[in-house]
Amino acid sequence: VRGGKACAIDKDLLDQAHQRCRVEDKLALGGLRGQSWVKCADSTSGALLLRQMQDEEGHYWYPVNDKHKINFFYTTCKAACASAADIYQGDVLSCDHGVCDGGLCQVQDYNGIQWLESKKSNFLFSSAPPPGVTCSETPASIPGIEHIQTGTAEVIAHHTVEKGVFYYDPQVAVLVRNFYDSCEGPCACNDKYLPSLDRCSITDEQVRIFFDPSKNSPAGMNAYCTQMRSDIQFIKGQGGLQGGWRHMSYDPLAKPHLA
Repeated sequence: VRGGKACAIDKDLLDQAHQRCRVEDKLALGGLRGQSWVKCADSTSGALLLRQMQDEEGHYWYPVNDKHKINFFYTTCKAACASAADIYQGDVLSCDHGVCDGGLCQVQDYNGIQWLESKKSNFLFSSAPPPGVTCSETPASIPGIEHIQTGTAEVIAHHTVEKGVFYYDPQVAVLVRNFYDSCEGPCACNDKYLPSLDRCSITDEQVRIFFDPSKNSPAGMNAYCTQMRSDIQFIKGQGGLQGGWRHMSYDPLAKPHLA
């Protein structure tokens, strides 16, 4: 039966006869099994206890009296999405044939979003990605595309999803990364292209701080980048770097020096 308040989380299963609970948390199970899409703090007392109490079928158990240790271990588990920019949304449930468990990663890759949005069409609307944005449909990238389409469709079935918002299960992050790798755009990394200005907006705050180490930048931020003198000079000169640590942009021709 569901553990409720007797276990670390409600969905863990309670063995009343032996006063123990079985781990059902998706992220924790992924971490305990060493799967690459999730990272947990293996050195916590909760993690060590669970490994000691793994049964022959691979299930992880813990005494109800130790639920606080397990709950803390659960809080250390973080999904590793396809890119550092992607956001794990724990409250947007991942569903498979009606069974929902764990959260989803939200796509933040600029080129990927633009390309995916251009593939959506109906009788009234269709679009093309911004100039210079391309993604390849290859044997390596197609599985990631399909998983994003599936994850987004599951969310749309239960929620209102805004334009340009896409999701995928973190368990397929490697496949989604292959899709991202197939994309090219006018800007470096995940920077946003501004068509009306024909410029690229730097999305990484630490990169902006590196170029503008202002006293007013966020406390404790000490951005460091490997300095290549010729690249820095080009970015600031011919690359037309403009702005401060809050908002900064450059000419697309500086892309090779920023990537």
